[in-house]
Amino acid sequence: MYETVLIAGHGGQGVLFAGRVLAQAALDAGYFTTYFPSYGAEIRGGTANCTVIISDEEIGSPIVTRWKNLILLNNPSFEKFKDCGLEQHFCIVNSSLVEAVPKCSEEECISAPLTEICKKDFDDSKYTNIVALGVFIKSSSLLPMKTVEESLRKVLSAKKGLVEINIKALNTGAECK
Repeated sequence: MYETVLIAGHGGQGVLFAGRVLAQAALDAGYFTTYFPSYGAEIRGGTANCTVIISDEEIGSPIVTRWKNLILLNNPSFEKFKDCGLEQHFCIVNSSLVEAVPKCSEEECISAPLTEICKKDFDDSKYTNIVALGVFIKSSSLLPMKTVEESLRKVLSAKKGLVEINIKALNTGAECK
């Protein structure tokens, strides 16, 4: 197995955090993994993305130019990365913030109003990243949901008050599919 995942959005959407959780979950599941964050100088409001590679063999380089899995949380990220998927790729698009939602089969693309779901279920959009991660985990079957939940607990161990709401957001995303 060799899976590449790009998570992209704007600073403040928790793109890098979602990538850290995914990478930690891959490690906890016994895979080799890399986590490669990239963000603009302006941070909040600017562009942010990260690449996570998950493999059952050692990984030679964390640099990827064509991804197998795309999670695109806003319109600038969609425009920048929409054509960067491999021929057989899977994409999750936040239709709340993407203007031209692609027409594709559910096997290759899931378009969901992730920001609106967060506002409805949590009165806040700041969990959009974890809802998107839940959609990805459920749709891809790449990692067990229980492993991702435990990894969330591990990554958020210093902020115990945020653990349960993030797990709820993860499961909300898993129910979106």
